Amino acid sequence: MQAWGVGGDMNPFKEIYDLVFQMTVRMATCHELASDAISVQKMSDLYWKLEMSATPVALLLPWFPGTAKKNKIQATTDLYIMISHYVDVRRKAEVLGSDLIDVLIADGESNSNIVRVRVILSFVQFTR
Repeated sequence: MQAWGVGGDMNPFKEIYDLVFQMTVRMATCHELASDAISVQKMSDLYWKLEMSATPVALLLPWFPGTAKKNKIQATTDLYIMISHYVDVRRKAEVLGSDLIDVLIADGESNSNIVRVRVILSFVQFTR
């Protein structure tokens, strides 16, 4: 919230949404990702891209190789790569903290399981 400043105009709907999304990232992943404003914004954009790819055509004809399906595949791949990078960063850290990713690493989860199942599902849970 310090980036908002002490004066001037702001759009409370966008700023509050961004704050809630950043807090969700913090709860569902790790401190390094939540602290990187550019990565959080990119992640938000990728989730919106996923949301917008749920068109009637994509839902009724999942085999149809339309733009929505291509966007969904690209957004999912980019999210996987981004979160996987931060899982690797936390795995290489000298001291594990109490972040969700750290707890899952300590439990012996693989990178792919952490990214695919744990983090993605926790995002869905936190945003509902």
